[in-house]
Amino acid sequence: MSWHQQQTTGDILKGVDRLICMRKEHLDFCRNELGYAGTSEVWDIPDLNEMKGFIPFSTPGIETDVNHIALIEQTYGFIVRKVDELAGKIK
Repeated sequence: MSWHQQQTTGDILKGVDRLICMRKEHLDFCRNELGYAGTSEVWDIPDLNEMKGFIPFSTPGIETDVNHIALIEQTYGFIVRKVDELAGKIK
């Protein structure tokens, strides 16, 4: 875990107990390109620009900023629910 973006590598995946991917194409990449064959889940988390109501980044202003914050909060809520579900399975 890191506060900074980090490129996924085969070496990183060697130490993974469970791989959680935002999208199926991310899992496919990890399997096909990096050789990951372990336990995995896909949470189907859309990119911000794919979410309903998204205002493009090219539209400057406070309304756009507020829109993006609201969509990020939706994404965060989804991730929290999924983590809680996963923790319940592990107990």
